[in-house]
Amino acid sequence: MGSKSLDVAASSGAAGSTKVDVFWDLSGARFGPAPEQLEGFYVAVVCDREMVLLLGDMRKEAYRKTGAGRPAVDALLVARREHVVGKKVFSAMAQFCHHGRCHDIVIECDTAGAKDPSLVIHIDRRPVMRVRRLAWKFRGNQTILVDGLPVEVFWDVHGWLFGSATSSAVFMFQTCQAPEKSMSWAYLQPY
Repeated sequence: MGSKSLDVAASSGAAGSTKVDVFWDLSGARFGPAPEQLEGFYVAVVCDREMVLLLGDMRKEAYRKTGAGRPAVDALLVARREHVVGKKVFSAMAQFCHHGRCHDIVIECDTAGAKDPSLVIHIDRRPVMRVRRLAWKFRGNQTILVDGLPVEVFWDVHGWLFGSATSSAVFMFQTCQAPEKSMSWAYLQPY
């Protein structure tokens, strides 16, 4: 549990600075199979006594501790970056719509000794996408359905196939809930 206050300089041409407060409580955080907190925590960013970012499930405690007002719109996680070393298997948790449930994503890139490397994406232990002939299709996209919502999956595994042992790959998941609404992104870049 802690906090930190920062003075952030105003944009160019404007005078003064803005006070930004960061509050956190990770003391009771519970973890799942991945090294990320699942519940029992909060991280809050407050600017001008308004909550601008709140992560975690301890919302009431965060508002009580910060004394901040509620924002007009709740924040959504739109980007995420992960570092993976070793096997070309990546696992993460992602939420594809604002009030939807969290899904377990596993991405497997089979390149070891294979004549025909392949890429398989599992969501909640169910294979939802397979890319064969990956040497020719090392970059691409495909639409899958998750909870009835179309999710566009973009991949770039050139580094994994043709780079060194420490090369990276990029996976992006784009969710479009309705044509008139904005899109949310989950950006994963394992190394």
